Amino acid sequence: MERLRDITRGQVRIAAAILTLIGAVYTWQATKLPIGDPIGSEEGGTPMVIGVLWVLFGIYVTLKAPAPGAQDDEVGTWPSRAMAMRLIAVAALCGAYIVLLPWLGTIATSFLFMTAMARMCGAPWLRSMAASIILAVAFWLLFVNVLDLSLPTGAFFDALRWG
Repeated sequence: MERLRDITRGQVRIAAAILTLIGAVYTWQATKLPIGDPIGSEEGGTPMVIGVLWVLFGIYVTLKAPAPGAQDDEVGTWPSRAMAMRLIAVAALCGAYIVLLPWLGTIATSFLFMTAMARMCGAPWLRSMAASIILAVAFWLLFVNVLDLSLPTGAFFDALRWG
């Protein structure tokens, strides 16, 4: 029987730093979308908030990494090809969210993003889609009705409406 190796604080910091760097690139791309006036009222507002929170949380975890106390037989090894492909897919989904937001709007883009992420985590199709539509609509209602921000409906749906 192989002895499981401890996950160290340094390994958590390296992983957090890599994810923070990805978040910084995401945030930088989000700055290319119009933010609007008042700030956050156009399609760049939501990705910017997500990106800033992503980077702030990543910096916090990188600097104040907890002692994980977890063990794994793959500690210290590079991820398998399948895991590396999942990481690339997550990064691609985040980029796709930014690109699709002006075209499909908040609800449709969030629905597609959350469904894809849930499926990558192994959730069944029906549950993934049900949770995604509920969360996408709740997210939109929170920002529009509670925070009084306008979120993009998407150029595609605007074109259908004015047909």
